[in-house]
Amino acid sequence: MPYEITIKKRANKVLNKFDHLNHEAAVIISDRIKELSIDPYTPRPMMDISPIAGSNPRKYRIRIGAQTRIEYTVDDLGHIVDVVDIIITKRRNTDYRI
Repeated sequence: MPYEITIKKRANKVLNKFDHLNHEAAVIISDRIKELSIDPYTPRPMMDISPIAGSNPRKYRIRIGAQTRIEYTVDDLGHIVDVVDIIITKRRNTDYRI
């Protein structure tokens, strides 16, 4: 039975803003979110899923590339995946001196 996907207001706001800046990246993020309806627990190619340590309720994250993270929770009783946040980080230069 597939999981139902819900997106919180904060995550939806980031996704809409990102859609205006870089449409291709927003489509990739949306596709990854849609794939969560199949299986939100198992890592697979293009889906780097891992639990977030110390979170209550239990949260998971998907890493997309070097800059993007999707955080979500899973309700097994209602078969609902709730996307809590989408985090876009800045690229950083290396800390090593040349």
